[in-house]
Amino acid sequence: MRRSPIESNALLTSVAYQPVAAVAGSIAAIFVVFTFAGRQSASAIRLLLFGTAVAAVLKSLTVIAMLVGPVYQAGQAARWIAGAVNEINWNEIRITAIGMLPLTLIVLIVARRLPPADLDEMSARSVGLNLPSFRIQIFVLAAAITALSAAFVGGVGFIGLMAPHLARRLIGRGVHFGLIGSFFIGASMLVGADLIVRLLFSPTEVPAGTVPAVIGAPYFLYLLMRNQRHG
Repeated sequence: MRRSPIESNALLTSVAYQPVAAVAGSIAAIFVVFTFAGRQSASAIRLLLFGTAVAAVLKSLTVIAMLVGPVYQAGQAARWIAGAVNEINWNEIRITAIGMLPLTLIVLIVARRLPPADLDEMSARSVGLNLPSFRIQIFVLAAAITALSAAFVGGVGFIGLMAPHLARRLIGRGVHFGLIGSFFIGASMLVGADLIVRLLFSPTEVPAGTVPAVIGAPYFLYLLMRNQRHG
């Protein structure tokens, strides 16, 4: 008896649409956060709070979709949420590279205007920078490139938090060198995490995303306490 597409383990659409859906969803989430933040979008704390709320709602919807979907696909989704690189193939790497190249070039071009963004809104306008609009552009680009990076690998948490801080400590505040340093440090952390789980838990396949989460949570608390002392 032939199974219907819903009962099958096969994907209903081409895998090439997965990064498109990831980028579109991330950009939509960014606009939802900025819409709720409104005029207070300049506050990092407000953006963090609204971002956390939107992430919680989306995570709940994801869990609901996993519960009502086929068991096999729910298991695959759970591995994706944890961040697993052991099932990535060269076709997925090629698709990611094709999308990452133009986004990286755009980021490097836009990064030339990043230093004035550290100024307040009035000072930024004095040097010809519309800070609210520029801030949205930066968030959209960051969301798109992050979503594209995680489209096939999954939610490898805390690398995006730790890599830029480590790059700034090692390289300094140079924008372009900092971006390139963050890229290589983040990639090295992901490869190192995958190597650790392969060595410690072989032959059991443990998602690589568990290692950055274990290390990143204490590091995040350290950053919060350090900022509290300095603030």
